[in-house]
Amino acid sequence: MVAISLAAFGCKSGKEAPSSSPPATAKTPATAKTEQVEVAPAPALTWYRAELDFGKRGPLPFFLALPDASGEGVLQNGEEPTPVDVTWSGDVVKIVPRVSWISELSATRAADGTLTGSFVRDFPLWSRVERALTAKVVPEVKPSDRFAGETAPAADVSGTWKFDFKEHRLGKGKLVMTSDGAVTGFIRPGALGDLRFLAGEVQGKKLLLSQFNGNAANLVTAELSADGKKLTGTMSMYDVWNEPFTATRSEDFEYGNRVTLKRGATKLALPQLEKYRGKPVVLVFFATWCPSCNDATPFLVELEQKFAPRGVSFLSIAMDLSDDQATLEREVAKFKERHKVPWEVVAVPTTPERWKDDMPPEIEGWMGYPITVFIKPDGTIHTTYGGWFGPAAKDENAKLRAQFEAWTDELTRG
Repeated sequence: MVAISLAAFGCKSGKEAPSSSPPATAKTPATAKTEQVEVAPAPALTWYRAELDFGKRGPLPFFLALPDASGEGVLQNGEEPTPVDVTWSGDVVKIVPRVSWISELSATRAADGTLTGSFVRDFPLWSRVERALTAKVVPEVKPSDRFAGETAPAADVSGTWKFDFKEHRLGKGKLVMTSDGAVTGFIRPGALGDLRFLAGEVQGKKLLLSQFNGNAANLVTAELSADGKKLTGTMSMYDVWNEPFTATRSEDFEYGNRVTLKRGATKLALPQLEKYRGKPVVLVFFATWCPSCNDATPFLVELEQKFAPRGVSFLSIAMDLSDDQATLEREVAKFKERHKVPWEVVAVPTTPERWKDDMPPEIEGWMGYPITVFIKPDGTIHTTYGGWFGPAAKDENAKLRAQFEAWTDELTRG
């Protein structure tokens, strides 16, 4: 693992940032006019090690970079920097991630630079979630300092892990550990998308991983067995959903799709499909606040650009678990604009109590979003797939993208 470069973000580190001047060109003709372009220096950023209070689960740590004045900041998880909008008013700061529904961090700065405040996420899945926030200035971002511990790791957790979650059942994870105990990777619980860009460390026999980008807030804590081949722990989302799991090393484990059609079903009884009769369709059930849905959508846009000229239609059904139609339409419009989605997106009002009844009854084995259905021109279902492997799951992401492209291509061949 390589430590994150502060200079890359124009951060205060006591070192000069690399020059932003354009490189000189070789053999510039004498007659050519050279125009001097002044490049504004990158705004100074201050790095913090921040924590959200997850109660008895312990803190969820992450790294945060803030500008000295209002502007753009960064949430850092593993190798992924996520931009956020920052507004200062004296010593009070407001940090707004660029995600659907309400997500906001606010804090007051003390004389020593420490921030104290809260994180609020207000979205239909779990309504209003509020967690205490603290953050202290750090001279650099060191991955092994994400969880502040000094104990040497008892084992190397690098490799593929086969997970068994209490509710979501079979899942897959891949972890990479460096010599100082710093760990990065992903974990996919069942038919959901993966917990993306997890970062943390091994302290003795404890595995500690976290991820926070303003949309997802994930904390994974586990105990390693004496031989280092088994994990027993808990996956926490927002400290609202806390699910036990066990995991065993399994380098040849392959995750299999669990979302299928019920026995005997061949089509979906879905009114929104009527206008697409006679056309191949890629249908996606999703939520605008779903991290994996946001990860999958840019690829689906690429897929549409390639296959729309070949007659394939795309349709998305947004099921944000809210019955406020006006709000749903607003969030869908923001989602379409963010990802430049060119196809029809239908917002369906529902609630957490009704959502299972509002999904097509022909689909089974699903536990969350996204769900992608590949439909032949005659309306019969070619394939149904639940969940997603995002950019943190590099090899699995590449394989799944290739599989989606193959399935879409097969729709065009009758």
